[in-house]
Amino acid sequence: VGADMAAGSCATVLHDAVSTPVDVVKQRMQLLGSRQAYGNTLLVVSKTIYAQGGMRAFFISYPTTVSMNVPVFAAYFATYEGVKKAVAPYLA
Repeated sequence: VGADMAAGSCATVLHDAVSTPVDVVKQRMQLLGSRQAYGNTLLVVSKTIYAQGGMRAFFISYPTTVSMNVPVFAAYFATYEGVKKAVAPYLA
């Protein structure tokens, strides 16, 4: 169980490192009036975010996202693997 929880935690940390910057861009594009302020393309919005706040702006919510997701996905992976092992004899 511990190894499954560790795997879920590691996967979440890496996943969130990729998805958080993408989510920041998506949120900026969804803001009211964002098309006028940032432009309407992914590249333009990304460049504007970088110009205004550097790389830090893309990862500002990373600690919050990781602290929220790690416990959830540690439990998810452990539960998934446990159920998979418990059901395997019935599926073979």
